[in-house]
Order: sequence, then C-alpha cells, then structure tokens
Amino acid sequence: MITCYSNGTYESKEEIINHYFPFLINMRQDIKLSIIIPCYNEASRLTETLLAVDKYLSQQSYKSEIIVVDDSSTDTTIDIIKSFYPIIHNLRCIRHRHNQGKGGAVKTGMLGAYGRWMLFMDADLATPIEELDKFWQYTTNYDVIFASRHLLKDSIKTRQPWYRHAFGRTANLFIQAMLLPGIKDTQCGFKLFSANAAEDLFTRLSIYGFSFDIEILTLADTLDYPIKETPVIWYDKPHGTVNVLRDGFRAFADVIRVKSRITQSLLNKSAYTQKA
Repeated sequence: MITCYSNGTYESKEEIINHYFPFLINMRQDIKLSIIIPCYNEASRLTETLLAVDKYLSQQSYKSEIIVVDDSSTDTTIDIIKSFYPIIHNLRCIRHRHNQGKGGAVKTGMLGAYGRWMLFMDADLATPIEELDKFWQYTTNYDVIFASRHLLKDSIKTRQPWYRHAFGRTANLFIQAMLLPGIKDTQCGFKLFSANAAEDLFTRLSIYGFSFDIEILTLADTLDYPIKETPVIWYDKPHGTVNVLRDGFRAFADVIRVKSRITQSLLNKSAYTQKA
C-alpha cells in the first residue's frame, strides 16, 4: 500500500528496488506472481480491473502482488488507485512524474516487481485475468508466454471496427516478414515473463511507446529465450488511447528501427544482443 514517484530514468531492477522499495528486498522468494498494470487516464475502467484481479488472486494459493504504474495520468486514475489501498493489501503504485509511454510504464513495473513470474496486462481487462490459468502449464519450458487473439477463430468475442482489424493484420504480416515469422499476434496486452527474462529483456528496452511488445519479443527470440504464443479469450474495449493512424504508422517505423538495430548489434556483437 504505497505510492512512489518516478522520473522514469531508472535502467535496472536494482536502481528501482533500492530507491523505492528497499523494505521488499527479502520478499522475492515468497512472491510467485507480480501483475503489472500500466495506466494512462484509465479512471473509467480501472475499478473493474482491480476488483477482478484482486478477486482472482484471492482464490489462488500462492503469494502475489499488483503493481499499477500510472504514466502521469491527468484524470483521477491516481485517486482510484489510492482508494483501493485499504481493500487490496498487496497493491503498490509507481507514478511517473512525466509521461513515458506504455513501454516505459511496463518497464518500470517489471523492474520494480519481485515475483518469480511477472504478468503485464492492459488496464481495460480485454483479456480476462482468468486466462492466466492457461499459461502455467508452459512455465516449465518457456520464459515468455504471451496471449494471442489470432491462433483460434473463436478467441475474439467482440470484434474491433473493421479498419482497426485490417490495419492490425496488415501490420502483423509486416512484423512476421521483418522480425518474427510465425507469430500471429505481438500486440495483445497480456504477457507472462520469468523474473530472469523480464529483468534481462526490459533492461535492454529502447522503445517506450506502443510498439515495445515487438522489441521485447524480438529480443527474447534473438537471445534464445523460449517463447510461447497461447490462444486466449479477448474482448474489444473501445475508447482506448491508441490512435490507429498515429500509432499504427509509428509501429511500422519502429519495426524497421528494431530490425536495423538488431542487425547492426549482431554484426558488431554489441551488448544489445549479447546474453550475459
């Protein structure tokens, strides 16, 4: 039950933990799951999400924590988070003093978490938290397990507008051609990481916008972390903060940027693509 403020400039788990949460240093072995929820102006949807996540976790036998990263919201998101402190005792909040982007918010949460496994999920609850049950069977053999809306025909329960769907599928074909062949969905906001993979991958993250998933999955594949795409139930939740034209074309540029950076790093054997 604590709110911390971040400038978004920390690059490692040690920096974030030692600065904000030194009293949690001895807790890591006890926490199986950390759930990271990045938020920007999610006041209208966050209450439902926190109630659903807390209800789900209260039914589990393992210890867990919820970390909400408020990416400098301008609405009442932070007030809603604080109102849950007396109700959800394993809830923490990190608030960025300046907007960093979704990728930056997820990075802050991942590097500030203590679970042996770390799930980031979108604040709109488009993928129900219960879908996490499908992931645990793969944790013995995989370090990154991520949700997909396009492996099974009946995964999508409420559909996006046609133009968003068409743009998303076109973008995925480009992502497959350039970076991740065979991966049907990089953008579903429901991904589980082992603690070691999360720390390694998010420390390397350079894209802080909505395309961060593409960089993270490409880095995981390049660094030989076993990854698993898993079908989930998904509901379209309108009124999000993604702008199809602005963020869509930015994503195409980011794919080219990631491709170029990884190619150059592999050629030069720089730290970006060298496993420690």
